[in-house]
Amino acid sequence: MSGCDTTSGVYNQGKLKAITILQKDPDLRSIVKVFNQPLASQEDIGAAGEKVLMNLYGYTKSTCLNKVRYFRYNNITSKQQVNKLFDLASLPPTSAAAMQHSYRVYLQV
Repeated sequence: MSGCDTTSGVYNQGKLKAITILQKDPDLRSIVKVFNQPLASQEDIGAAGEKVLMNLYGYTKSTCLNKVRYFRYNNITSKQQVNKLFDLASLPPTSAAAMQHSYRVYLQV
């Protein structure tokens, strides 16, 4: 999920952070096992990827990556000046983009 030579990474979310989160959360470790299951369904792969990304951005209790994106946008824009440019890359991917990313990760693993 955090990127390699053939799979893209998520902006400003490094490998070390992903490893640290996985080491601390046994539930998340069991969720990512879906990427090693040869017959995993698309729904399971997408849900696992979305859960990992929500954890990477620090929203462990949220149910939808689109909501995380919305909350993060509001959080960032409320703290910055009106005339300052907003960096869209700092937002998490949409749920649809995360699902496609998860499929690519699954094929690589």
